[in-house]
Amino acid sequence: MDSDIIITATGKAYDTGYQSMRPIFSSEISYQKINESVVGTRVWSGVTGEAVAKEMLVWSERDGLLRASMCQHYLREEGELERDGNKVQFMLSSHKTQYNQRTCNMRINKLLVTLLSMPLEIVRNWEQLKAGESFDRSYAVLKAQNHTGVRFKMDDDNHQSIVCVTPLNPVFRFIFGSLKFVFEPGRPLLKEIFGLIEPRDHKVNGKYKEHIAFFRFDTPLDPGQVIIPITTKYKVN
Repeated sequence: MDSDIIITATGKAYDTGYQSMRPIFSSEISYQKINESVVGTRVWSGVTGEAVAKEMLVWSERDGLLRASMCQHYLREEGELERDGNKVQFMLSSHKTQYNQRTCNMRINKLLVTLLSMPLEIVRNWEQLKAGESFDRSYAVLKAQNHTGVRFKMDDDNHQSIVCVTPLNPVFRFIFGSLKFVFEPGRPLLKEIFGLIEPRDHKVNGKYKEHIAFFRFDTPLDPGQVIIPITTKYKVN
């Protein structure tokens, strides 16, 4: 397969639960256009530079998310999904499955997203979002082998363009709030992200610590280099 272009960016995440702005993770993200698809990778690292979590995806402009995976190195947790039409197969190996691979098959009609694919969906539908339209996707939760509805909507002003991705389920909306992608004003250049990030921790009491963070890119990320935004005027998928 011919590789057209690769874009990369780095940044740091700060836990929003603390007053001090001390980085808790650093991250490197890349998107590579290969023929009709985009292959994405994001690696999260701790203070020593050792990887603590990794996300990967294969995404297409026509069909959205086709494959996705995550790995939490310290938790020995790995999850994947593969999509063929409306048939989706989830695979998970974690503490919850006694570290045996568990497979779950289901039918999902909506286009799927993960945290890593959301910037691609936003830039793909940038003009529609700027026009005040919203659209829904189904967020794939690899750690739970499930999915839940989310809505994309832009709040545009003279200082910045913010796209909020909000859970449709009121319980998830209360727990996690909206994920906010902050772009340069009127331009699809991603500067910051507020909300849930991929790395998580397992507490001694058995519960999980999900990190709600503020992530700032060292230089803005331009996903438009690897996808073609929709410019014709029609209803968002």
